[in-house]
Amino acid sequence: MPAVTLVVAGAIVAAVLATKGSGDDGPASLPSADGRASSATSPPAVDVSGLTPYPTRSAPNPSIPTRRADEGTFGWVVPTGWTRKEQSQSIVYNDPAGQSVLSGRTAFQQTTDLLEQWRDDEAKAPAVFPAYRKVIFEERAIRGRKGVVWEYTWTESGIPRHAVMAAVIIDGIYIEVDLFGTEQQWPRDSATHAQALTSFTPATRPAA
Repeated sequence: MPAVTLVVAGAIVAAVLATKGSGDDGPASLPSADGRASSATSPPAVDVSGLTPYPTRSAPNPSIPTRRADEGTFGWVVPTGWTRKEQSQSIVYNDPAGQSVLSGRTAFQQTTDLLEQWRDDEAKAPAVFPAYRKVIFEERAIRGRKGVVWEYTWTESGIPRHAVMAAVIIDGIYIEVDLFGTEQQWPRDSATHAQALTSFTPATRPAA
């Protein structure tokens, strides 16, 4: 079973990452990938000419200072001043206000159909997140490869929330970059997510 990203409801958004190895499927679970494939080789090239790019070429740069961070199993660009911590197999950065969470992880390739792997979790989301609204749930061209993007909104404690999760397989390594925040900060957060995803460089051996 894949690892999961949990969004913990409360006054603010927090990311708690747990391993789904026991097979339990918590009601607030969101998809990721884990487990070892029989081979870490890349799948055959897939034509992505018909897929919408993500992020779009017009995606703006974040409105806050950023820096390059080497996490060992991968490197990426993250906001300066955000607090770093490791949770399960993910690296998580929280903004100073405690309202936004950026997380990234790598794993051995488990499947080539990421959309299908996430489908059950998206179907459960309306029962998990109050006022859930799907913005995007589809295959997108991510860095020239077929990936999946899930963007949605919901309301928690009266506060409008916004999240985006994106995954792609590069050279046999699964990459996932997620951001959970508020609707108010979404212009900043969506740009932060786009830069983190496009700057993401996996190491030869992933974390899982």
